[in-house]
Amino acid sequence: MNLKASFLTFSGLVFLNFALYLIVSHLRSQVALLSFALSSPTLDASGFMRLANGLQSLAVSSLLLTVFTYLLLRFGVSLLLLGCSGRLRL
Repeated sequence: MNLKASFLTFSGLVFLNFALYLIVSHLRSQVALLSFALSSPTLDASGFMRLANGLQSLAVSSLLLTVFTYLLLRFGVSLLLLGCSGRLRL
C-alpha cells in the first residue's frame, strides 16, 4: 500500500470516527434532556413550554446533524474504500 492510499484510508477512518462521535454525543444530549424532563415531580405550564422548546430545537439540530453525519459517513466510506482498493493510481 503506497503513501497516498494509506492517507486516504486514514482520512476515511477519521471521518467515520468523527461521524460516530457526533451521533453518540447527540444521543447523550437527547437522553439528558428527556431524563431532566421526566425527573421533574410536577410539570407545570412553564416547564412544559421549556420542554417543548427544548424538543423543538433538538428536532432542528437532529435534522441538521443527520444530514451532516450522512455526508461524513458517505465521504468517509468512499475514502476508506478508495484507500483500501489496490487499483489506486494517483
